[in-house]
Amino acid sequence: MQLLVRLRSNRTFYTDPPPRPTGRRGAPRRHGTKLALDSPDDGPPPDTTLVATSPRYGTVTVRAWHGLHQELGRAGHWADWPADQPLPIVAGTVIQISVEHLPGGRRPTQDIWLFHAAPPGVAADLDLCWKAYLRRFDQEHFHRFTKVHLGLDAAHLHSAAATDRWVDLILAGYAQLRLASRLVDDLRRPWQPRPQPGTTLSPYRTRLGFRRLRARLGTPAKPAKISRPGPGRPKGSKNRPKPPCPPHRKGTKSDITCKT
Repeated sequence: MQLLVRLRSNRTFYTDPPPRPTGRRGAPRRHGTKLALDSPDDGPPPDTTLVATSPRYGTVTVRAWHGLHQELGRAGHWADWPADQPLPIVAGTVIQISVEHLPGGRRPTQDIWLFHAAPPGVAADLDLCWKAYLRRFDQEHFHRFTKVHLGLDAAHLHSAAATDRWVDLILAGYAQLRLASRLVDDLRRPWQPRPQPGTTLSPYRTRLGFRRLRARLGTPAKPAKISRPGPGRPKGSKNRPKPPCPPHRKGTKSDITCKT
């Protein structure tokens, strides 16, 4: 299992300390050279550098520092650590992602910093890490859209099987929106920008024009047959529909019965 998380730009990491000089007394050093994420040029040089090209972000530069760790404190997650034992060294790879531009031509305001941790002997694949993390934004938009517009957050049913069926219906509806993205008209809101020619509509834009697609597709069912209405209840009939049962209200001690 590999862990990839985002870091705040004010974090500080350290390399392993250099070998201890012979004959030096005192406790050995636990931290080496300092790397401040807000000023990475003042720290040690990166161990690996990768330059890639993306149609959405232009030139992407990925730099990695291997074997870095933070100076932990006895608070938060480490509050219950035994006082007679030193705090552990949690080492990993610090990754910096710099892009040329953002989607839509916007200029990036800051770089993305990631921390990668893996079992011993597993090296970080930089090309996979930066692509996998950027795909995280697509996942966030997917979950937000299905919860707000397709009702995924209403899947609080009595049984797990019923909840699974509800989720399957939501996924089927989302798949229909994806398939109909090139068949519907762009019924955008007045404040939404016009998409570029050849751009695939998002599920939200497709949902706005999905109701008009049904009339264009038609239905496999045949038209209803013309028939005359029934005679209805004959005149003079004493048969009347049963009165509805009054609703049961909590706190009422008297028994409520229905008259037949």
